[in-house]
Amino acid sequence: MSFKPNQAVPPDRRDPALQTGMFAVLAALLVHAQGAVVREGNMPRAAGLGVGGMPLIEGRELLRTLGRMQVGEATALGFEADAELAPILREAGNVQNVLRRLRGTRLGAGLAPFDATMLELVAMLYDGLFEDPRLSASLKGLVGRLQVAVFKAALADKTLFDGGPHPVRRLVDAIGQLGMRLPRDLSASSALFPVLASTIDELARGNFHDDLEAFDSARVRVEALVASEDARVAAQLRAAEAELEYVETMAASASAREDEGAWPLPPGLGTGSWIAIEERDSRYERHARLHYVTPMKTRFLFVDRRGNKVFEGSRSMLARAFRSGEARLLDSEPDPSLFDRALKRIVAKLRDRPAPEAPMRRRLDHLGSRGRVP
Repeated sequence: MSFKPNQAVPPDRRDPALQTGMFAVLAALLVHAQGAVVREGNMPRAAGLGVGGMPLIEGRELLRTLGRMQVGEATALGFEADAELAPILREAGNVQNVLRRLRGTRLGAGLAPFDATMLELVAMLYDGLFEDPRLSASLKGLVGRLQVAVFKAALADKTLFDGGPHPVRRLVDAIGQLGMRLPRDLSASSALFPVLASTIDELARGNFHDDLEAFDSARVRVEALVASEDARVAAQLRAAEAELEYVETMAASASAREDEGAWPLPPGLGTGSWIAIEERDSRYERHARLHYVTPMKTRFLFVDRRGNKVFEGSRSMLARAFRSGEARLLDSEPDPSLFDRALKRIVAKLRDRPAPEAPMRRRLDHLGSRGRVP
């Protein structure tokens, strides 16, 4: 069905699942903060911004237009609309939130209520991604190229904010995992960069449909890069492992083996465990994974995802660090999900706005305390 300007979106096209779940909570908080709330069923929505309260354009029609502009094709919206949208699209890879700028255009302001809410939430998601200190500037630029594609995917599969294996969420997390393994100064001169960039660009300019298989295909390629980096780090650390074994052998030959009972370690600490280590003269702490323990369990090596040493020492040194509070054992890898870290930033920003209805406030507090979509 083609969409014409000022044609309202039929109410029965709204997904009933959107009336529950985290999306409904975020949408309610958003419209509560923005005002102009109109009730439609059980889900609050913003009033239409088009002529006579009708939307100027449907979200998918706007996205089809942006897709044609991305590949240099003419659109049906006219020169004035194209001239307004083209400069915005060009900024997608420059760590600029083009979705927020799109929201401020004449067409963006005239989206149907649900589409406008989704656009605002995806824009806030990108605010969170761009603010993430653990993602390098180069990767933020690559992720930024996907802004229009992510908005389109969010409209195609509306469970983006409700948890579960959404293709966008899984791809974003795979990119985040890769980012924790790559140098902070990653640039186009890196051998890995062109491979990742081509994967992102292919998806950004692709004409994917509601099945979103293109996001899953891109994720598989990114996960292959993650596995490759893990293998490189493991090879890089073999020399450090051999050195630790040599130190242990020399200590044992001098009858200096440490007594495990004299230096107990936290229960559950084993290869793969994560710890937090206080930075001296700093309010920050570093996170490290136990990579290697020598055969006699007297020497320990902790590294970050890039293979950099964070802590290397004897059992007594490690035990003292735990006893003094300089180190503590974590239940799991700290904030492994790039998507969830961005979502926590959305929650934090919305919580600072006027308090919504009590049931939704309680649910938001639950999310904020756990840092994960229920």
